Amino acid sequence: MCKTTQRKNSANPGTQNPAGPKPPALPPIKTLQQYLTAAYTAERANLEPSSMVINGFTLKSKDAAISIDMIGSGSQHEYAEINGKVMDYSGSLVKVGAVYAAHDLRAAARKHATDNSFSSNAAFASSFLSVIDTSKAVKSLITFGKGLKPVVNEIFTGFKPAAPNKVEFAPALQAALDDFGENASAGKVIRALGYSYINAALINGGFYNPTSQKGIWLAGDYSAELITKSVRVPVDNDTVPDGSGQAITTEQMTRMYRLVHTGGAFTHVADAAERAAANSDMHTLLQHKGSFFFGANSTVQISETPLFARDCAKVGIGTLGPLVNGKSTGPEVISEGSVMRWNATADVTAFNSAHGRSLSGDFAFVWQNTYHPNAHWDALIRIVNTTIKNFLAQA
Repeated sequence: MCKTTQRKNSANPGTQNPAGPKPPALPPIKTLQQYLTAAYTAERANLEPSSMVINGFTLKSKDAAISIDMIGSGSQHEYAEINGKVMDYSGSLVKVGAVYAAHDLRAAARKHATDNSFSSNAAFASSFLSVIDTSKAVKSLITFGKGLKPVVNEIFTGFKPAAPNKVEFAPALQAALDDFGENASAGKVIRALGYSYINAALINGGFYNPTSQKGIWLAGDYSAELITKSVRVPVDNDTVPDGSGQAITTEQMTRMYRLVHTGGAFTHVADAAERAAANSDMHTLLQHKGSFFFGANSTVQISETPLFARDCAKVGIGTLGPLVNGKSTGPEVISEGSVMRWNATADVTAFNSAHGRSLSGDFAFVWQNTYHPNAHWDALIRIVNTTIKNFLAQA
């Protein structure tokens, strides 16, 4: 009798997955853009003026611009925009560009002090000024002929890479930076840096595109042109001939807030300690400024409750129209740049777990070209609340 052998029906060992079976695929993520677009569409009539005429002034554009960038670990983030690439006059919010340029210049100054040896402030200032390159600044600023290079001896004190004579902002310049929300203080910083250096720094950081004329543009000193004339670029929302000297896209201002908040700005600074200092010190200045949504005495008054809290912010108020006797003739236009924090951490944790993500709950949030009455900002709060809540709650 023949003997038969029972064999196990096993898979070919060479084709087995040593890590075990693959986990089930995570559900696809609907984009933040889908939720922002839906929320904006539902609230647009409540957010924007019903008429193109406000107090007898005909608006050039009544379209609000909004950018939201939800921040995650590393390079992970979720971005959405409404009119985010539109260039608008944005009032005082653009002062943030001068704060960026000041810290960019300080990093360069400290590197120059590290690479060379000086015996005095004057020797350092003269040497550093000779190597500052503003050639990337746009032609209109070079042609303007003023503010072509920073006034180094007004901006810095010290001439060494370490204490006691380490390069620091001069006390008067630091005081102006601390108070940069005020027009007079911002003007001191802007004039000391010069329009050309500010522009070159913003171009180097990728925050302004000279070809498209989009991004962050700061070539006005907030003196109503009584001290220095503005150099203008085209904007969508102001009727002043040639545009504005203080304008942004929400896309690029949001990017600046996200990078500074996460320590990711100033990537061209080779020294890690100086790069960290530039990000940290700029962030600290922004943390000391107010938000329209969290101030009882604010120009903006809201009745909706934000589902988020403030980390850092800078508001913007300006008036449209040409200057007449040092004053604009149009209505106030209001804006804000910020980083906010979603209050319901459980929402963020659940989303990250369900979708394999690592969002922090912080989000950069910039908006502009908005107008009174206060009900418009209630609509803006609802847009943000709804957009983020629904995004995080998606199945």
